[in-house]
Amino acid sequence: MTEPKNFTRIYDTNVILHSLNIMFEGYITPCVLNEVKDEILREVVRGLLRNGKLKILDASDYSKRKIEKINKELANNLSQTDIEILAAAYEYNLKIMTSDFAIQNIAKILNIPYEGLVESGDEKINKFIYVCPACEKVYKTYKKFCDACGTEIIKKKV
Repeated sequence: MTEPKNFTRIYDTNVILHSLNIMFEGYITPCVLNEVKDEILREVVRGLLRNGKLKILDASDYSKRKIEKINKELANNLSQTDIEILAAAYEYNLKIMTSDFAIQNIAKILNIPYEGLVESGDEKINKFIYVCPACEKVYKTYKKFCDACGTEIIKKKV
C-alpha cells in the first residue's frame, strides 16, 4: 500500500459511482476498488491508478478497530468499506469525499472533514437503535428478524 504524501482526499465508492467528474485525485481503499463493478468505470479508475492520480491506501488495524468501536456504540451499521475509508482518513488526516450519512456521522465525532455530492443541513451526531415495529423490542446491534415475534427489524434514530 502507498503512504500518503501529497493527496488530501479519500473517496468513497458512492462518489466514484455517482460523480459527474471522473477525474479524481486522491486515495481509495482496497474495498472501494472492489466495489467498482461497472467495467468502463473500473477501467477509468485503473487508469487513474496507473497515472498516479489515485492511489490505494489502507489504514492500520488500530484505526479500523477504533472506527468499529464507535460504529458499534452508535449502531451506525457501517460496511467494511466505510470502516476502511474512515480509518484511513482518521489515521492520515484526509478529507473524505462521501455522500453516505453514516460515514459523515462518524466523521463528525472524530472531527474528520468531509464533503459530499449532496450536502445535508443536519450537523447533529446521530445514534441509532434497532426496533421491532410489531412488539417494540429494542436491539442495540443489527438483527434481521425479532427474536420475540419474527418481524423484520427496522433502524431508528434515537
